[in-house]
Amino acid sequence: MYEGQSLQCCDLTDYVRFVFRGNVTTLSDLQELHVGNNSIREVSATHLENLPSISVLDIRDNKIEVLPDEVVLLQTLERLDLSNNNVSRYRAEDKGNSARVFTIQL
Repeated sequence: MYEGQSLQCCDLTDYVRFVFRGNVTTLSDLQELHVGNNSIREVSATHLENLPSISVLDIRDNKIEVLPDEVVLLQTLERLDLSNNNVSRYRAEDKGNSARVFTIQL
C-alpha cells in the first residue's frame, strides 16, 4: 500500500485503533515512528525488520512488557522512548551495542 513512498515521519500517538502490524513495516524511508498511548502490548522483531532508516521510535504510554533484542539492534536507531510501559529495564550494552550511542527512555 505505501511501498515506494517517501514518508519520513509517522505520528499515530493517541490513535486508539492503531494495530502494530502490516503496512507500517513497508515504509523503507521512515525515520520517525510515534505510536504512543495506543494500548500496544507487543512489539516483535518482524514489526520493524523492514525499517532500515528508523532513527526515532516512540512507543511510550503503552502496555509493552518485553522488548525484543532486535529493536535495540536497529542500526539507525538514535532514540527509543519506552516510558510508561511495563518494561522494567533494558541495558543496550548487554546486547552488544556499546560502540553505538543512543537514548533509551524507560
